[in-house]
Amino acid sequence: MATVKMTRKILLIHHGGGIGGAPVSMLQMAAALDRTRFEPLAVFTESGPILDFAEELGVPARVVPMRSAFFYGAHVPVRPRMLLRFVAGYAATVKAARALVREEEPDLVHLNTSVLIPTAVGVKSEDVPVVWHVREAPGPTGWLRRRMILRIQSLADHIVATSEFAGRYYGGGTPVTVIHNTLDTQRFSPRPETERRAVRDELGLPQDAQVVGMIGSVQKVKGHFVLAEAAVRVAREVPDVRFLIVGGGSHRATAAARARGMLGQPRDNLERLRRTIRRSGLESRFVFSGFRTDIPAVVSAMDVLAFPSLAPEGFGRPLIEAMAMALPVVATDVGPTREITGPDSAVLVPPGGPAHLGEALIALLKDERRRREMGEAGRRRFLEHFEIGPAVRRVEDVYDSLAPEPEPSDRSPALLKGTGGP
Repeated sequence: MATVKMTRKILLIHHGGGIGGAPVSMLQMAAALDRTRFEPLAVFTESGPILDFAEELGVPARVVPMRSAFFYGAHVPVRPRMLLRFVAGYAATVKAARALVREEEPDLVHLNTSVLIPTAVGVKSEDVPVVWHVREAPGPTGWLRRRMILRIQSLADHIVATSEFAGRYYGGGTPVTVIHNTLDTQRFSPRPETERRAVRDELGLPQDAQVVGMIGSVQKVKGHFVLAEAAVRVAREVPDVRFLIVGGGSHRATAAARARGMLGQPRDNLERLRRTIRRSGLESRFVFSGFRTDIPAVVSAMDVLAFPSLAPEGFGRPLIEAMAMALPVVATDVGPTREITGPDSAVLVPPGGPAHLGEALIALLKDERRRREMGEAGRRRFLEHFEIGPAVRRVEDVYDSLAPEPEPSDRSPALLKGTGGP
């Protein structure tokens, strides 16, 4: 007797192959899906370290080159090179997306981040439902922002926004569900002192130092250079302070980067940051870990998390990574930061001001009791709002609304067609 396949195949597509909050969040969600109901396959447009993380989580993954994407948001201004790449690769990307859908035959496609407009065009041409996960704050230019949002709405069957702040831009005919980023409570929980000491030994951090950490690829808009400037004053007031930068620069050795290196210029933002720190005389105070997937371990080595973003993000993932680990936060008051941290787990400062950031870090580093109380408040808020289980169930509800679970049947194909015997 014939049986009906009960699982539904979900393609989750992300542009690029590097480690970052968006692909990590996508993979952790995919890993937590109910495998008796859903069969996830992660698709990346480039090879890179994110594939190793997918393997670590047990999420099947493959690479399908799709070069064209439209990068524009609060953290990403429009650049001529991006526009050229978007136009030049548009037709090939649409074609590759169509071929991918025909080959994999998914029940639903889940697009990760707002940049995947050409990919969405290809997917929709094959009449497959699209869930579009918007993780960014839109850019500031009104007409361009409107055009981009309208295009996403026209291609998406359902939009998932990572915060109320991001979701408010997408009001209209397309359904919008706000689902905050989440973490696995088992992985992200306060660690014993022995692990904290071991990680500090590995990273070369003194055991008695006060450590300010920052997580994310090195970018000006994320506030790395503001932290470097604030560090000068913090180091004067807190003699044993160290700064731990968890992340790196570009994972690609592009021709432009090589050319800059040959001219003696910084090849990327990471090298530019290192030079800035060297000029300030604080090289011995900074430790760079590079990209890491064991974020709970490196967070356990910190005393305070800095989140000095200059522009709104759709959701600041490092905020909940710190809160889950009972770590206090100093963050800029932009975008959904208040929505995420609540009133008690973070000190909020204006964006772009190294003096304000430095003062807040100094005050917190000098007050162990306040750090402990803020960390405990953050852990409580994380458990109340950002556990992975409830969020994944809401994602599964969205999937069910677009690709309903098939009804079980043991009727043979012959009888269903009316061609069976008498």
